[in-house]
Amino acid sequence: MKKEKILSKQRRWQIKKKAAGMCTICGKPSVDGTTAFCEEHRKKNRHRSFVASRKRAGIPMDIPKHTKYNKRLDKK
Repeated sequence: MKKEKILSKQRRWQIKKKAAGMCTICGKPSVDGTTAFCEEHRKKNRHRSFVASRKRAGIPMDIPKHTKYNKRLDKK
């Protein structure tokens, strides 16, 4: 027999909001193209993901995005 996982009140609230098309953090209407976030929290989540991916790859945060393209533009 498997034990059923007990969901916390917070997680149940998040599931209800996501099903209703609301932000899972604040409850505002979600943005088109996302299922879980309003505009404000979508931007914060994208930045958080960006920082985490750069840390995993070992890329310092002070180096701009797309460095190889920037170098090509500087040579002209």
